[in-house]
Amino acid sequence: PPTGYHFRTTVGCGSETCEALLDGGSGFSLMAEEYFVEFVNCSMQRGLTPLSEDWPIAGVQHWGSDSPASTMSSGPALSIRAIVLLRITLRGLKGEEHQMVVRMRITRASSTGAWRGLILGAPVLDVPPLGLGHEPRFCWHYFKALGFMTPLLEY
Repeated sequence: PPTGYHFRTTVGCGSETCEALLDGGSGFSLMAEEYFVEFVNCSMQRGLTPLSEDWPIAGVQHWGSDSPASTMSSGPALSIRAIVLLRITLRGLKGEEHQMVVRMRITRASSTGAWRGLILGAPVLDVPPLGLGHEPRFCWHYFKALGFMTPLLEY
């Protein structure tokens, strides 16, 4: 595949479909604060409320002072602003769906660079029964625990 981020697919979150980086080397899942706010705003514009079935936030575990998190990049440490429980849906190539709640760290605005999407880390992708058993394939991403494939965005 061309240079850039590999192991990418799409997931549903609330009323939106977004790109997700399947990063089995990451100790946690994360997204940028501004992207999280965009999810909430889009959901509200579509008439969803916290009582709606498609509301993207299942819960908030922490919101307050920033916490540092190390990274493999050459830049500074990530600044974690919040930890939320985010509802996402994996959609298979044949129409299968798997809804789940992911514990997602929210990084401080502008601290993750230009990436616009979710990063699903090792706790989600690990081998079953711990995770979904992500296996990258030539033309798709296979999830062993679900028995289905999702789109491959690398090409």
